[in-house]
Amino acid sequence: MPLQVHLEENLQRQYRSRIAMLIGAGLVVLIAILSLFLWKRKQAADVIHKANEDLKHAHDDLIRAHHRLALKHEIARMGAFEWFVPQERVAWSPEMEEIFGIHSTDHVHTLEEWKSLVHPADLAEAMGGLQSTAKHKLPTFDDTYRIIRPDGQTRWIHARRKYQYDSDGKPLYVMGICMDVTDLKQGEMAQQILGGLVQVCSACRRIHEHDQWYSMEGYLRLHGTAKFSHGMCPDCSKQWLEEKGPRLVKGA
Repeated sequence: MPLQVHLEENLQRQYRSRIAMLIGAGLVVLIAILSLFLWKRKQAADVIHKANEDLKHAHDDLIRAHHRLALKHEIARMGAFEWFVPQERVAWSPEMEEIFGIHSTDHVHTLEEWKSLVHPADLAEAMGGLQSTAKHKLPTFDDTYRIIRPDGQTRWIHARRKYQYDSDGKPLYVMGICMDVTDLKQGEMAQQILGGLVQVCSACRRIHEHDQWYSMEGYLRLHGTAKFSHGMCPDCSKQWLEEKGPRLVKGA
C-alpha cells in the first residue's frame, strides 16, 4: 500500500511538471506571437506614416505646380478647356473664363454658349473649321477669331485643339487652349496701316476687312482700345460755323 501511494505521488508530480512545462511553453509561444504582432503592427504603422508623408509632399508639389501653371497661363493670357463631345459639355479653366469675361462656380459651359460669344462675322468660318476637322478626322485644329465679351469688349483669340476619336471615327474628346492675341492683332493692324495695305473705298472712305465695311472710327475701335472725343478741326469749324451759319440765319 505505501508503494502504491508512492507511485501515485510520483505520477502526480510528473503530471504537474509536464502541465507546468506545457503552460510555460504556451506562454513563451504566446509572448512570441504577441511580440511579432506588435512588431509587424509597428512596421505597418511606419509604412502608413511614410506613405502619408509622401502623399502630403506629392499633394503640396501638385498644388505648387498648379499655382505655377496658373501664373504662366495668366502671364501668357492663356486658358485651357476640355470638350466632352457626346455629352455636349465644355469645361473651362478660370483663366479661360477670365479671357471670355465669364465667371461661374462649376466652370461648366456649352458649345452654344461659346458660339454666342464669337463675333458674328467670324462664327461661320470658326464653325466650318470645327466641322471640317471632325469630318476628315484630323488630330489638331488651330484658328484665330474674334469674340465679343459680355462687357462689350472685342478680343482676338487664337485657339489650339487636340482631338480624340472613338472606334467609329466620331469626335470623343477635345482638349485645347485659347490665347488672347489682341495686342498682336492690333500690332498687325498698325503694320497694315503703315504699310498701306488697308483697302479703303475711294468714295465713302470706309475700310474693308473680313467681308465687312467699317467707318474709320469703327475700324479703329474694332482693333484698338482708344476712346474717341469728337470735335471739329479748324477748317471744318470755319466751313460749318462761319459759312453755313449765316446761310441758316439768312434762310430763316
